[in-house]
Amino acid sequence: MLFRSPSGLCMREYFAGHGVITEGWLRSGGTALEPVEFYTDPHRRQGPRPEHDLSQPHVQAKYFQEVEADDTNVEWLACPCTTFCDWNLQNNGTRTFQNPMGAPNEKEDMGNKLAIFEAQLFEKALDRGHFPIAESSGRSGRYPKMWHLPCWQKILQRSD
Repeated sequence: MLFRSPSGLCMREYFAGHGVITEGWLRSGGTALEPVEFYTDPHRRQGPRPEHDLSQPHVQAKYFQEVEADDTNVEWLACPCTTFCDWNLQNNGTRTFQNPMGAPNEKEDMGNKLAIFEAQLFEKALDRGHFPIAESSGRSGRYPKMWHLPCWQKILQRSD
């Protein structure tokens, strides 16, 4: 059985980078599971860990099961936002406000996969009564963001 802090909360950080959210959570006396980050050195994009590759369906399934089993009840999700960045106006981005999924190139296709996974995990967590937190770039009005995808629009319309 997992030991939980007196608050009863247990957090897992996804797309964690260097895991600073998890470190702060633990310093504050919270309980957390290992942060999920594909690279051991994310800034240099070195040290890939296939067991953390959230673009892979079998890896996604593992974390969906964890949420459904209530192994965690706080999910911090910080999906990479580069393919939704305003710089894509100059970098051959294909997203439009009418078609936020774009006509994806390889990079945008990966951005879509990860944003959809994040939305699915977020929704599962809400349905289980958890406290999911999603972090991504804010709307600018210049280029579509993750929040414009149909899966996120559905979540944003929920009353909870």
